[in-house]
Amino acid sequence: MADPRQQLREFIDFSPRNDHIIQDGEYCRSADFVTQFSDEEVQQLIQVYKCHQPNVRPGLLATKCEASLGLYFRTKETSYLPKAVAFGSLIAYHVSLDTSNFDRGVLLSIFARALLVHRQYTPSDAPSDGKLLDDSIYYCRKAVELGPLEEINRALHFYDLGDQLTSRYAERHDAADFAEAERCFQQASTLKPAGRPIFVFRWARLLKERDEFANLEKTEMLRTYMGKLKEAVISETNAFRPAEYRTSLSNVWWHFGYSFWERSEVTHNSDDLKHAAGCFEQARLAPLHGSIDRFRAYQDLGRVKAIQFMQNGNLEDGNTAVEMLTEALKIQPESSLAMESLGNHLRVFADYTNSDEMLSRSAEILRKAIAHYEEALSKPGNDGKTTYTMHNDLANAYYFNFKINLLVEDLSASIRGYQSALKTLEESGLENAKRANLMVTHGLAISLTAQFEVTQQQRDIDRAIECYKKCLQGATEKSLQYVTRATNLASAYQERYKLTEKIADVKESQRILLEVLEWKLGLPADHRSNLCNHLGRAYLFSYIVYREPVYLDFAKEQFQNALSSGSTRHAFQLAASNNLTRVLRYKARQTKTLSDQIAALAQMKDNLERLKPLQESSQHVHQDSFMYNFIDFILDTWEDSGYNATSMFGQMYLSSVLTMLPRMRTLQVSAIVRLYMYAALAQDIIAKKPGEARNMIRAAADLLPKAILLSFGRKDTLNNLGNLVALPSFTISYSLEAGDSPSQALQLFDKVRSVMWDQVLSSQLTLQGKRIEEFPALQVKLETIQRPLSKAKARQTKNALSGDINESLVQQHEIYCESVAYQEILGESKADPELEAFLRLPADTSDLVKYAQEGPVIIVNSSLFRSDAIIVTTEGVDSLRLPMLEGRSMTERENWYAAALHLMSSDLPAATQQLNQVLEWLWDAIAEPIFQHLGFNGDVTADSELPRTWWITTGRIGTFPLHAADRTTRTPDLYGDYTRNGRRYRPTNAEREVTSIQEIVDSRGGKSKVLLSPNRDVALRHLGRADFAHFACHGVCDGDDPARSALRLMDWTAKPLDVGCLLQQENLGCQLVYLSACESASNKSKFRDEGLHLAGGFQMAGVPHSIASLWHVDDFYSVDVSERF
Repeated sequence: MADPRQQLREFIDFSPRNDHIIQDGEYCRSADFVTQFSDEEVQQLIQVYKCHQPNVRPGLLATKCEASLGLYFRTKETSYLPKAVAFGSLIAYHVSLDTSNFDRGVLLSIFARALLVHRQYTPSDAPSDGKLLDDSIYYCRKAVELGPLEEINRALHFYDLGDQLTSRYAERHDAADFAEAERCFQQASTLKPAGRPIFVFRWARLLKERDEFANLEKTEMLRTYMGKLKEAVISETNAFRPAEYRTSLSNVWWHFGYSFWERSEVTHNSDDLKHAAGCFEQARLAPLHGSIDRFRAYQDLGRVKAIQFMQNGNLEDGNTAVEMLTEALKIQPESSLAMESLGNHLRVFADYTNSDEMLSRSAEILRKAIAHYEEALSKPGNDGKTTYTMHNDLANAYYFNFKINLLVEDLSASIRGYQSALKTLEESGLENAKRANLMVTHGLAISLTAQFEVTQQQRDIDRAIECYKKCLQGATEKSLQYVTRATNLASAYQERYKLTEKIADVKESQRILLEVLEWKLGLPADHRSNLCNHLGRAYLFSYIVYREPVYLDFAKEQFQNALSSGSTRHAFQLAASNNLTRVLRYKARQTKTLSDQIAALAQMKDNLERLKPLQESSQHVHQDSFMYNFIDFILDTWEDSGYNATSMFGQMYLSSVLTMLPRMRTLQVSAIVRLYMYAALAQDIIAKKPGEARNMIRAAADLLPKAILLSFGRKDTLNNLGNLVALPSFTISYSLEAGDSPSQALQLFDKVRSVMWDQVLSSQLTLQGKRIEEFPALQVKLETIQRPLSKAKARQTKNALSGDINESLVQQHEIYCESVAYQEILGESKADPELEAFLRLPADTSDLVKYAQEGPVIIVNSSLFRSDAIIVTTEGVDSLRLPMLEGRSMTERENWYAAALHLMSSDLPAATQQLNQVLEWLWDAIAEPIFQHLGFNGDVTADSELPRTWWITTGRIGTFPLHAADRTTRTPDLYGDYTRNGRRYRPTNAEREVTSIQEIVDSRGGKSKVLLSPNRDVALRHLGRADFAHFACHGVCDGDDPARSALRLMDWTAKPLDVGCLLQQENLGCQLVYLSACESASNKSKFRDEGLHLAGGFQMAGVPHSIASLWHVDDFYSVDVSERF
């Protein structure tokens, strides 16, 4: 069978052709021409030649050429442009030039246009750029020369040729091109008078190019240009048909208006601006060719109206400017120029009219101001003072934009701007350079402090402190400027303390603030309030460190001084009131006296009263926050009483949740879940309504997926889940207390536990076994909201004791809006069954009895008020109350176990004795009653076959070594001399241990491979092939994030072999993993389930058996243990 490309080549060569039109080696006559087509395109072209007569083929090829150009304009995929040229060259090669073919001129012009478009959208530095333009002009000439004189499109051929000659003239300024182009426009106007507006417009552009090249004085150049444009617009007749031309009449009017605007900048004649506005209005109303025409007309009419408003203060001009620029942004929302223009005009208009609505949109100004400054700085010729001022103003604009948008790149640009201003000042030699230097340095310090709040990098706050100190040294003592700079320096010291916890920074902050206050300067109320608030914060930090009540008294005094300062600045007053509430809460928890508890409650009420002046959205957010703090304080106080059933605060908590929670609009879902959890406790203990308690726990469980979905990242998810860690345990306790069957209790427990632990052990959002990535529309919406909201939330967390919360009030409005947006997303999800299912607990699982085929499954649950075992056997699901796990007994044994672990590194006999007591208690309280319930009476012989039991723990019992429960008088296989030193990369005896294990395996006919200092990828690759793996290395248990508990392999810092990594593996064929590594079966996190550790991670990843360590162990004894195993 013949090669299709060769076949196509033969069709091209043996069809009627114009060798004098397409030169040898060019375009379709090039040797590799057919290679650029796909197989499908080759077959399509063969069909054109094979199935159609020669006179039809150029028309079909023209269709393909236009289609390729259309695809380019729709997709912006440049690969379509060479295809358009290729099809166009075939048109020119095969078109009949016989006089009987009236389409010959049009068909040749199609090739010329394809060349022109290819040239326009090819980088200007491309080698083919000049040739494409020359060839386009050549084929335009051919269309004119060879086309019929009476052809209807002949005027357009002249126009195209003149247009492309104008483009070449603008680049090369060849007088011959100018003369020919002018003749073309004249000829086009003669042939088709109806098209004069377009033909004369392009002629005007040609004249402007000439005069600009000749450096003609601008007003003279504009006079000629505008005269021709006027000729263009007044030549419009009813015979003009917009669709016949590639340039619109709107574009002509826009250029006419812009020329008036240009002249107004030279003459400062207000009439020129008036004429410009009139032309732009005509452009808006004239026939359009696309959105770009509409956009430019609206934008520049708005810009001119904004200038007129600044000149005359006419409100009608101001309103028109807002309307036009707003419409422009609807057409092109990403236009930086339109945003700058609207932003700047809104600022001026808002100042003029005192409009809060316009001020709320002021954020749009800043990005535009930034663009203005950057453009100005890019221009040469600025003197030192101008350059320094613009750098400083640019830095200020970036900083204020950051305060609104919380974009870190704005903050970095602000810092760079201040640094550039300082450098310019240093080089300028200005007389007031020192004073200006301190001003810029102070701005730099503020930006560095803000950057620290985002990055939490100590170097940022260190640099900020050095800048503040320099500014303070340069200020006049006891001046208002000194007070401001001293307050900022003291605040920076406090920020650094929150990172380093070095109390010296707090003390230095106290010293600075006390010094200023002791001067008794008669400061303005706002400054006095701010100083007292910061000093109160310093005392509060001192209390947190030393726990000495006197610091609470000092802090209370300062916050009260701030409130009585006479400041009318609402943000300062609200901050002081909120901080005073914190002090009173601390004091109430410390003293546990009713009077202090009542004082804290009264201050919380005062906080709510101070919210009333706020706008509704900010009020709701602050109100919800304060109401939550109130309920949380009540809960803390009730907890201090041991959740006493007769406690007044327990009753208050239940009442508060029932009455306040339905009114909270912006409370985070995880907070609502927590409130429901402890409301269930109150319903049971105080109201004696176990059924209501069970219903509240179910409500909390139903909200759990949403609480996870609406977290702001991994850290926030873990923090939220940490606050809900008791929920799985509560599901069992309250279900059983309400009379639900053990099977029902287990079903709810299993759903909640699976959702929570999926998130604890996974770095990706996963619910119902599906990832958020499976719902791209939902993911995009959530990410759009989470970015600004998480940043605002992070800053609020870092500034929890901030004295200056005026910017926080702005953020609270944003948070309210984002909370509303979250609710809208959740509302939308309910209309989609699949998305709605994503936000629900898993459906009921199948019969859990099947899991007990290999032995009983026992879930041991210990909660605040009752403890039970859920026992699953092949006969069904049963429950057993475990009274010895309740009350003080549990707390006492927790202390025993902690003491045993602590003593292992210093006093092994004492540790052994203590641990034996714990194991005996585990036997008496848990193992023995459960085994008796199962019918195991203890009569065991050497030949007895005992069933395997599967233990799952939840609640407080989760950290105990339940699997080792024993009533004997010895601790099984316990070896001494335990150590906590894990700093070495590989344990000293690791190689001896590995060698010993290898000898044992080889001696019994196995095949072994030793990996010395492997990295993660190597270890995972071998785990996929091995039956048994033995790790002798250090392990680390992460107390904050169980998914990060890891083995310390060679690259553990960059690529840790942690639980999260293990759960992503799909091909672990290993049957047994022996982890001779410290804490590989330990769980230090809030999530007390026994399986949330490294050994459990291997099992969840598919390895059925794992041996691991519960604590730190010396590797000397690890060798002996592994050999005996």
